[in-house]
Amino acid sequence: MIQININGREINGQKGQTILQASRDNGIDIPTLCYDERVKIFGGCGICVVEVEGMTKLQRACATEIAPGMKIYTESARVRSARKVALELMLSDHVGDCRPPCVKACPAETDCQGYVGLIANGEYLEALKVIKEQLPLPTSIGLICPHPCETACRRQLVEAPVAIAALKVFAGEFDLMQSNPFIPEIKASTGKKVAIVGSGPAGLTAAYFLAAAGHEITVFEAMPQPGGMLRYGIPEYRLPKRILDQEIDIIRSMGVAIKTNTRLGADISLEELRETHDAVFLGIGAWRYSRMNCPGEDLPGVLGGIDFLRDVALQKPVTLGDRVAVIGGGNTAMDACRTAVRLGSKEVMVLYRRTREEMPAEDIEIHEAMEEGIEFRFLMAPIEIIAAEGRAAAIRVQKMQLGEPDASGRRSPVPIEGAEEVIPVDSVIAAIGQQVDMKGCEEVVPSKWRSIGIDDNTFMTNLIGVFAGGDGVTGPGIAVAAMGQGKKAAGVIDSYLAGQLQPLRTPFLVGKNVNRDDFAHIEPVERLYIEPADPIARRASFTEVAGRMTEAEARKEGSRCLECGCRDWFECKLIAYANQYGAQPGYLQGEKHRQVELDPHPFIERDAAKCILCGLCVRFCDEYMGINALGLVERGFETVVEPEFGLPLQDSSCISCGQCVAVCPTGALLERYPQPKNVPVRTQQTSTVCSFCGLGCHGVADSCGDMTIRILPHDNEILCAKGRFGFSAYSHGRLTHPLVKKAGQLQESSWEEALSAAAQSLKKTGSSGTAITAAPSLTCEEASLAAFLGGSLDDSCLASFSSDPGRGLNAVLGRNIATNRLDEMDSSDVIMLVGSFNENQVLPVRVRQAVRKGAKLIVVSDEDTLVDDIAALKINSDSNDKLKQILATVIRTGYVDDVFINQNTVGFDQFCQQLEAVIPTNDAQEAARLYGQAPQAMIIADGIRVTAAGVTWLADLALITGRIGTAGNGIIVITPGGNRTGINQAGFAEDGDKVIESIRSGETNRAVIIGEDPVGAGVIRAEDLAGLDTLVVLSPLMTQTAAQADVVLPSSTPLETTGTYISSDGRLAELSKVARPPVGRDIGEILADLIARLEPIIPVGQLEQAGAEVGEDETWTQPVKFSAGFAFEDGRARLVVPTGDSLFSPVRLTDPALVSFQKYGL
Repeated sequence: MIQININGREINGQKGQTILQASRDNGIDIPTLCYDERVKIFGGCGICVVEVEGMTKLQRACATEIAPGMKIYTESARVRSARKVALELMLSDHVGDCRPPCVKACPAETDCQGYVGLIANGEYLEALKVIKEQLPLPTSIGLICPHPCETACRRQLVEAPVAIAALKVFAGEFDLMQSNPFIPEIKASTGKKVAIVGSGPAGLTAAYFLAAAGHEITVFEAMPQPGGMLRYGIPEYRLPKRILDQEIDIIRSMGVAIKTNTRLGADISLEELRETHDAVFLGIGAWRYSRMNCPGEDLPGVLGGIDFLRDVALQKPVTLGDRVAVIGGGNTAMDACRTAVRLGSKEVMVLYRRTREEMPAEDIEIHEAMEEGIEFRFLMAPIEIIAAEGRAAAIRVQKMQLGEPDASGRRSPVPIEGAEEVIPVDSVIAAIGQQVDMKGCEEVVPSKWRSIGIDDNTFMTNLIGVFAGGDGVTGPGIAVAAMGQGKKAAGVIDSYLAGQLQPLRTPFLVGKNVNRDDFAHIEPVERLYIEPADPIARRASFTEVAGRMTEAEARKEGSRCLECGCRDWFECKLIAYANQYGAQPGYLQGEKHRQVELDPHPFIERDAAKCILCGLCVRFCDEYMGINALGLVERGFETVVEPEFGLPLQDSSCISCGQCVAVCPTGALLERYPQPKNVPVRTQQTSTVCSFCGLGCHGVADSCGDMTIRILPHDNEILCAKGRFGFSAYSHGRLTHPLVKKAGQLQESSWEEALSAAAQSLKKTGSSGTAITAAPSLTCEEASLAAFLGGSLDDSCLASFSSDPGRGLNAVLGRNIATNRLDEMDSSDVIMLVGSFNENQVLPVRVRQAVRKGAKLIVVSDEDTLVDDIAALKINSDSNDKLKQILATVIRTGYVDDVFINQNTVGFDQFCQQLEAVIPTNDAQEAARLYGQAPQAMIIADGIRVTAAGVTWLADLALITGRIGTAGNGIIVITPGGNRTGINQAGFAEDGDKVIESIRSGETNRAVIIGEDPVGAGVIRAEDLAGLDTLVVLSPLMTQTAAQADVVLPSSTPLETTGTYISSDGRLAELSKVARPPVGRDIGEILADLIARLEPIIPVGQLEQAGAEVGEDETWTQPVKFSAGFAFEDGRARLVVPTGDSLFSPVRLTDPALVSFQKYGL
């Protein structure tokens, strides 16, 4: 042990460890962007530098070995400064959009890209959850928001912005229509109390997020009902109050108390709130209308815009008369004029001192006001309200012209000398602005704008524990901005209540400039037009104006999103470190790396603009995988990562394992998700086991709702192309209804009809035998239920159409199970790899690691393999003759274990006689020598290609050399399907080829095919299945096999069920459900229902116990099998000479996902 000191902490490390390794072992984090313990040290990123006492230069922690007595500082000012500069240099050449323009334009920082993409992908509840990460009133705000997100939307560079606000409404109303609307997770009670003054957008938002944080919240509202400006400033026709009430009720259901008719300064004081609560938030809004400062504005008949709207909302009597002039050009002015029309005024005009182009109101509001007959008179400013009979009777206006732009960017109105006009009116509504009324807040120091003064980074006023936000701070603004302030203030208040006030920090974000040319390749798709209510009908009613999207329209409109923001946002190490160290690369300007054309690879997306040249992808592909598909091309500044000769990745030696993506720290390499829209979302991670072969590789499934987005390798494991991307085949074309054949055509039916039809057909008397076939991806529990189904039918056989060469072990060992565990490879002296393993490339990579540890490798294959370059011997052969030659050499040269043979085998003499005439070739002799002389040797067979006869010969070889029953020796057949061993133990051991013969001969006339597509895999002809009396297929997809069925039952996939798998080397693994089946039933539930119709009286618990005996078999707890004898009555193995010349057979993968996956040529 070596003792060192890191940041004042004494720790122990191992000799040869680097500072980085020793730190990680002791839970001390040192940032790095180019280190992975599985590949050689590169030291390229430069951000792992540390300060070592006594050394003048900073040291790279990844490349500096520890020494006794070292004193290391990982976060000194010098270190942080060096990391900041290193990050700034990388960021100066990093081109992309951390967040999309829509998100950056939203004052509440709502993840527009996220929820729009989720809607396009059909995940409406998840879209709602994304919205509610920022906005607790999504429907209300969606109906009234002027959507600055759409103004920033780059889709307008193609044709028109995405209808982001309308999509927000769609998601919000989807939730409100549910019997149990979404409520966020509420943390345990903190015992802290917070008073919120005002129940407008800011106050309700702060209440929502503080309640979710576990605090006790009481909202004090001056008005009779909560909602603030949303209720009293927005007319009913724009925001129906039933919707607002529904959304406020959700906040109440979180435990928030709302006390109405309680006015600050009258019914309760700020001092009292401070005494009785741990924090106070002031969300008092801006309720006082701005005066026009012209003579006569105090006359009866002159109303403030917000006062007018409030009185209407309170259903107070409001007398306007026939002629109404509304002064102003904002949304409040639009609300006022349109409300006046609905109250019966015959002539309503809007007077505005600029032109329409300068009006701050939304175009849609102006357009709809015009449709409703409202007159707009521009370039007019009021200079006097003229009285008659004691009230307003006319308005004298000054005509204006536009001068130079003012601070807002709008051209300033300039009076035209002598140009005035008198306009007769009955009422004047002043809607030129609003101000903050600070009654009750006299102790709070106001801002220079006479609003509540706060610290911009903490939202705290001059009073400790008193915070504020919304219009009461900023003055009148849009509701979404007030909600944004409420959310941010809630975060700061939560930190304050926890004892450590955390000011807001504005994160650094990378952004890029684009123009219309950048989207020239995008096919234009017109923006959805949502038809509003008829203008004539609108004038006479406060009924809601806005129309709605259908589900299909919402998905189509969401699909118009250009996916601008980086998908790696939630995981990008570069941007995380940039903000941790305060990087600001703006001062570094210059040329950028050349861009690489978009790669057409079906699963991997490359973006060279985001690459920092850490080299991880190149090194991992070369050193660990042995592929060398990527390289660092060119030199110096021109260096880029790409395949040799600039080939597309798919045309290179790439095997699509996705490991380059897994190690990329910046989003330069990403998975292409199988969903229509690839957007960054927070995901649920679920541990799972690959279902495509028997290696038992563990993965982590990233899901959002019922959408599986990707599968990543678990910890430092790897996955092959199928394990990484094969699940994507289940993301499209799923069956959603049972199908029953009627008049020769499959037609959608109910579950009741389909299950009854299946049961009745299977119970028919007079039919021949029944075949029940099970996919090797079924769990033990599902396979046992399927076996139970077979037991409910007469003359049934249990089989699988998937290949199972492991049957070759039965004749020799008495049981079709592996003799030991794959992990023992690492301690073996020789590994004999039989087959290419080109269908499951993880095994060759594991073999490569074992060879690095000293094992010698023999490869027997008729194809090139990923480990030919490290093999001590490569034998190219497709015949069992080569195995016979190896066996004959072993016998003749005395490599046999006579003691083991005599004690544990039967038939050795006869076996030798069968091999007497065999003449070994040189390569067979060398293989025999390497295998026979090794102290420990393992045989690993590619069960996707090796024949059962070949496996028997290999088992014979292991037996005669005594290589079974001890650690580090034995034979393992890696079969197709994650649970081939498990379904065998459940009873599905019959050879699929015999079932095919039986079907063709007529001996089998009924079949239930579960989870397989033998027709699509080319294993059986469609006409063979068409001749059956009854065919029932359980499949998640409409496969070529399902097309022949009489009844199709839509089933689950391995990601949609729970249960047990047994790997090819006998390890138990638990499957966890990642998502729900689209039809709401998994295979087990479907089989149980079908069995109940065949066997109406089943002992209680019998079905529930199905499969338990497989998992409880003590065999699977034993790493080494057959150490105490073999699975024959006398305990001795049989040496068998099998029939059949072929060592390899064609690939036969019947999993529907893999049948579909073959189109990629992977």
